[in-house]
Amino acid sequence: MDNAGGHGTNEVKEKYEQLLRDQYKIEIIWQPPRSPELNLLDLGVWRSLQSRTEKLGFELRNTKDAIWEAAEKAFKQMDPEKLGNVVDRLKKVYHLVVDDNGDNTKVESQRGKLTADPDPPEESE
Repeated sequence: MDNAGGHGTNEVKEKYEQLLRDQYKIEIIWQPPRSPELNLLDLGVWRSLQSRTEKLGFELRNTKDAIWEAAEKAFKQMDPEKLGNVVDRLKKVYHLVVDDNGDNTKVESQRGKLTADPDPPEESE
């Protein structure tokens, strides 16, 4: 999970982690702050979902339920292949970070190519 500011207090995040661990056996791995290149949502999923939600909800009244309904429809309309492409890009980003001993200099050198090119740079073996 990213470490962006609006995810709540440390106490809330700790309770959420505990809930996921206890009820669903999910372990949260926190990303370094200010590292959108490591966030699957920032690599394309959220941008696409947000755009579709705004288009679907354009003529709806701006209520919580209308926005939720538009977001749900938008998610259901997302192309699974495009979501797969985002996951593939994320794998390439992780390999670049590992190759760079945890730094994001190699990722920064590929900014734009990782999200725009149909054939982003290959990760090293």
